[in-house]
Amino acid sequence: MTRSPQIEPGLPVADRDQSSRRSKDVVSAEEPLSGPQRYLVSGPGPASFENADDYDQILNGMTDALEPLDFIEASFVKDMTDHYWEARRCKRVITTILNGSIREAIVRIIKMARYQAQFDFSSDDDALGSEANRIIETGIEKNKAFQADLKKLSLDVSAVTDAAYLDNVDEIERLQRLMANVEGRRLVTLREFDRYRASTSRRDQRSLAAVVSDAE
Repeated sequence: MTRSPQIEPGLPVADRDQSSRRSKDVVSAEEPLSGPQRYLVSGPGPASFENADDYDQILNGMTDALEPLDFIEASFVKDMTDHYWEARRCKRVITTILNGSIREAIVRIIKMARYQAQFDFSSDDDALGSEANRIIETGIEKNKAFQADLKKLSLDVSAVTDAAYLDNVDEIERLQRLMANVEGRRLVTLREFDRYRASTSRRDQRSLAAVVSDAE
């Protein structure tokens, strides 16, 4: 019996590749087609260098929670998994942006503290950049000079992330809009899933009523 390459019956997502290598076009009769895992739609998922195991865990979790009953429901589950994964990627990018901006954030705080103390460091960006690198290497909490700068401004170490956020607020806002868009698409897909399941249930009930009527 041949099957579509888009479905891996009877196997968890983590075993899809192994199953494909074992048999590309034939469904093994030894695998019982039962339970929500019988409908798992394959296709593009995590990108290169992303954690495929994490993606598979999410897809398996979505599948167990929604228990797709046919291919169409499984395709909705796959779409919702992709939406969840994309939103998670956006959050990770925001964290990456913040972590990559720590050096500039430290320089900003140093300038604010020392301007307040009437020192002019406007032409000494290279020296401040080198100092920021040393602060990062030794640890922000351990650097007494930087701790003194924070104290002058009545700030704590969380101000470093705040400054990094302000430096990248436009880019972060764009990513947040993207996350909101992805979340909206996920909710629309969930509504379509519920609508499809409800219509299928009504159809099955009508079919059962017809069978009972014929039997009588």
